[in-house]
Amino acid sequence: MKRMIVFVFALLMLLAACGEKTEQDVLNDMEQLMTDMQGYKATATMTLETGEEPQEYEVQIWYKHPTYYKVELAHTEKEQKQIILRNDEGVFVLTPSLNKSFRFQSDWPENNSQVYMYDSLLNDILIDAERQFEAGEEEYTFRTNTNYSNQNLAQQEIKLDKKTLTPTEVDVTDLSLKVLVHVDFDSFELNPTFTDQDFSKEAVMGESVPEEGDASNNEGAEGATSDDGLANDNGGASDDQNEDEGSNEGDRDGADGGEDGAQNGNGTGSGEGGSEDGDGVGSGENDDSATGDASAFTVFYPLYEPDGTTLSSSDEINDRVILTYDGTQPFTLIQQKARYMQMDAAIDSVGEPLDLGFTIGVLTTDAKGLSLSWTYAGTEFFLASNVMELQELEAVARSVHGTEEK
Repeated sequence: MKRMIVFVFALLMLLAACGEKTEQDVLNDMEQLMTDMQGYKATATMTLETGEEPQEYEVQIWYKHPTYYKVELAHTEKEQKQIILRNDEGVFVLTPSLNKSFRFQSDWPENNSQVYMYDSLLNDILIDAERQFEAGEEEYTFRTNTNYSNQNLAQQEIKLDKKTLTPTEVDVTDLSLKVLVHVDFDSFELNPTFTDQDFSKEAVMGESVPEEGDASNNEGAEGATSDDGLANDNGGASDDQNEDEGSNEGDRDGADGGEDGAQNGNGTGSGEGGSEDGDGVGSGENDDSATGDASAFTVFYPLYEPDGTTLSSSDEINDRVILTYDGTQPFTLIQQKARYMQMDAAIDSVGEPLDLGFTIGVLTTDAKGLSLSWTYAGTEFFLASNVMELQELEAVARSVHGTEEK
C-alpha cells in the first residue's frame, strides 16, 4: 500500500513537471507573440531612484505595428507633460503646454533599450545569450543585460505575466544590483484598435492648445501666459520661430566660448556667435528673446561634477543664467524660463531625442562637441561641452534635477 502511495505521488509530480514550460518554451512563445503583435496600449508608474529623493512619473505607451509610437511622460507632482511621437512624418518631441514641437529624422526607439516599452523588453530578453530565467507561481522573471545610453543602467529584471507574457514590473540596476529605475505596469492591452488620429502630431498638440479668446492666444498681449502659467513673447509666430531656429546655433557657439574661457582659467570666452563682451553665451541669429529678471526663477546646479571639474563662474545675461565649469572636463550650462511659442509648425531639429528619464532631451553632435537641450519644471536648459563623452554629459544633465548618478 505504501509503495502504491509513493508511486501515485511520484506520478503526480511527474505530470506537474511535464505541465511546466521550459525556458525555451517561453522564448518560443515570446517570438511568436512578437510576430503576431499588431500593437499595444500600456500605462505604468516609473520611479527614478537615482537621487536623494525618489521621483515618480506616470507613463502612457502606445505602439502600432510596425513603427508608430506615442509615449507620454508626466511628473506626478510637477504637473508637467512631455510626449515623444513617431509616425510617417518623423520623430517628434512635443511639449503641449508650451506649444513646442521639434521634429527629427531618427530611428528611435530602435537604438537602445526602453524600460517601459514592451517590444523593447522582449527584444532584450531574446537577444541576450547570458539571460537568467526563473518561473514563479504567477510570473516569469528574466534577468538580462541592457543597451541604455546611460551605462550605469547595466542590468534589468523583467517580470512577465505567466498566462499572457505581458509585463508586470521592471527593475533596472547598476552593476552592484542597486535599483535605479523601477517600473510598475498598471494596465496593458494587447492588439487594441487605434484611430487615424491617435498618432497625429496635430491631434496630440491640439489637446492643450488654448482656445480662441484665451489670453495666451492674443498676439501682442504682453505678459500673457499659457495654461501652465509660463510667460510667452509679445510677438507672433514668426518671432518665436526665428528665435528657436537661431538659438541652438547661437547657444552652441556661445557655450563653446564659455568652455574656451574655462580652459584658460577665466571662465569666459567670446566664441563665435557669443556676445561681444565674452560672456560665453550666444545670442543666436534673430534672437528676439524678451529681457527679464533671471532671479525670478529657480537656478539649478548640477549635483554631479566630473572629477577635476568645478564651477568657475555664474553670470546673468538678460533672461539667461550661464554656469561655466572649469577643469579637466569643462562644460557650460545655460538656463532660462520656458515660454509659450506662438506657432503651429514643428521645428526641424538636427540631432537625436535622448531619454533622460525625467524628460526627453535633444542631443546634438558636431565638430565642436556635444550639446544637450531639454525643458523641465518651467525652465529651458542647454548643456554643452567640447571635451565630455556622452555618458558624462548625460550624468551632469540628470543631476541638475536632483537625480545624481551614483
